Parts: sequence; structure tokens; C-alpha cells
Amino acid sequence: MIDFRYHIVSLVAVFLALAVGIVLGAGPLREELGTTLEGQVSELRDERALLRAELDDTKARDQLKDGMVAILTPAATADRLTDTRIGIVMLPGADRNMLGSVNDSVVRSGGEVVSTTWFRNEAEDPEQAATRHEAAVELAGLVDDPEPHEGSEPTLGTVLAAVLAGADEPGQVGQWPIAEQRLEELNFIEVDRDADVSNEAVPGTPDLRAPDALVVVSGGLSQAAVESDEKGPAQLTARMDLVAALGAVDLPTVVVGYGTESFHDPDDLAADALIQEIRKEGSVADLVSTVDNGESATGQAALVLSVGQALKGEVGQWGVGAGAEGVGPPVPAARSTDDGAPTGPVIYPPVETDPPIGTDGPDETGATTGSDAPVGGGSLGDSATATATP
Repeated sequence: MIDFRYHIVSLVAVFLALAVGIVLGAGPLREELGTTLEGQVSELRDERALLRAELDDTKARDQLKDGMVAILTPAATADRLTDTRIGIVMLPGADRNMLGSVNDSVVRSGGEVVSTTWFRNEAEDPEQAATRHEAAVELAGLVDDPEPHEGSEPTLGTVLAAVLAGADEPGQVGQWPIAEQRLEELNFIEVDRDADVSNEAVPGTPDLRAPDALVVVSGGLSQAAVESDEKGPAQLTARMDLVAALGAVDLPTVVVGYGTESFHDPDDLAADALIQEIRKEGSVADLVSTVDNGESATGQAALVLSVGQALKGEVGQWGVGAGAEGVGPPVPAARSTDDGAPTGPVIYPPVETDPPIGTDGPDETGATTGSDAPVGGGSLGDSATATATP
């Protein structure tokens, strides 16, 4: 058996070790440990200050770049949407400031905003699902609605897409305005038309023609909300159904979101859920363009160019968020006026002068030769030719 004395010795050893630890901790070890921790804290503090300075510098540079983009945008987008009638759709939760930004961009590009349709909360509220289904079945007979994104029965999205495109059911000419009015009565949508835009055929009456292209302003539904809010998936489904239907009715459509340049979001949880879903679904992304950074000058320029692309049957996914194929579409060549003269920057032809002294004149390539040929070019008065690069 183990003698009781062994227990006494063990306890004494434990307390002795504890006492030694306390003495050492209160003496030389504490000083060394404190010095080490202070050094690490100081390093972390310096590192944080450096990162803060780098962040401030990056933000300042971004602001300067945005300023330059804002200066260049009017020239790059001038007359891109001349005589183009644009409709805007505002989804629930979309920032109203975006409406003003989109409107300004369209007008500066020569286009005209003819209508604004507000997609109301009731249009995607899960509790209103039965009412929406009844309305869709009722109104589908008045319009030429496309197949739904999911399922086989008409939906509010398919009916609204047909209304926005002015697509009557064959043999039901002029019925889509009735469907639009019914959707307004049910509080699913609200339509504002520009009072200054009148029907050219019947002056003094509103212009009810469908727009040439549509801009859908998204917002109010992040990826995090879809994953955490019980209503999120139903809201995303309703939005996807509308956008897919717009692509199916061949109405050139660009969905614009915002936020990707306003915050750092490595997990994309704050990104616009609709734009993310469109980019994931190839069948929809093949029909509808997206711009995820509409809050910036870069995004507004991309929006105008995207609408111009859509009018030619081309689509693209633009911005700085996940799934974007680039910041924006390439700037196309300047559009021509009716008389064939190009719009935009003036391109001056070469200025012909006598060959300068000491040259043999330009050869077949346009280059000058001789020992006295100008190097690097000069003013129009002292060079053989002066050309402007388009």
C-alpha cells in the first residue's frame, strides 16, 4: 500500500513548485515577458497605422480615378442612346438615388426616359403568393407572356414582362394596357410615365409604346438576406422570374446594382443577390446584361454602353463584383448622323506641306527620309505632316 507520507510529499512538492513559479513570474520572467509583449503590441500598432495610411492613400487614388472617369464619361457616352426610349423598373428596396443617376446618364447620352415602373413589395411577398397566382392566370389571356423561369403556369413576372414589352396576345390588340391597369389596382406595380412625352400619332395623348430598352434597378436584397431571411428565397425567385421573362420577350434589358465599390466584401454576402443569381444561371445571363457598380462613375458609363450593346443584341456582365467579365464594354466607334458625319471628337485629316529641307518627301509608307527629317514631330509649321489618331 502507498504510505500516507507520499501524499504529504506530493502536496509539498506542488506547493513548492507553485511558489517558485510565483517568485519567478514576479521577478525576471515577468520583466522579460512584459518587454516581449510590449514589443509585439508596438509592432501591431505600427502595422495598423501603416495599413490605415495605405488604405487612405488607395481611397484617395480611387477618388482621383473616379473623377477622371466622370470627366471622360460624357465624351465616351455622348449620343450613344440618341432617339432611344428607355424604361426603368425599380425593384423593392432599390436606392431612389440610383433612379436619378440612371435618368441623368440616359439623358446625357441622348436617350429619353419614357416610363418608370415600381415593382412593389406585394409583388414578391410570400404571403401574397395566392393573389399573385390568381392575377397571373387571369391576365395571361390578355398578353403574350413567355414561359416562366420555373414551373409551367403563368406568373406575375411573365405577365409584367409582356406588359412592359407591350406584347398583346394574338387577336387581343390593345389589351396589355388593361393588364397593366389591373396590376396597379392590385398594388403590385406603380407606373409613372413622362407627361412631356406624347403620342406623335395622336398629339396630346400619352405615348404608350413599349420602350426600346429597359433598365432594371436592383437592390434591397443581399446574398446574406437570401441565406438568413425566411422571405429571401421567395423574393429572389420573384425577381429572377421577372428578369428571365424580360429576356424571353426580347426586350433589351440591363440590370444595374450597386455597392461593390462602396464596401470590401470578400465573401460576397453583401453583394446584390439578383445580379449574383443572373450570373450563375447561364440561360438568363445569355439574354440579360448586368452592371454591379452603378453607384460609381465607372458603373454609370458601363450602364450606358451596356444598353447600347443590348440594342444590338449583345449582352455582357460588367463591374467589379464576382462573375463580372470586365469593368465595362469596349467603347464603340462614334455613331454617325443622318448625313453620314460622325459624332464625337473631330478627326482632322493630314496637313499637306512642302517637304522640309533636307528630305526627299514622304515615301509610300508616309514616312519622311533624309538627314534633316524632323524627329518626334513638331508644330504644323515645321513638320511634313500632322495627323490625328482616331
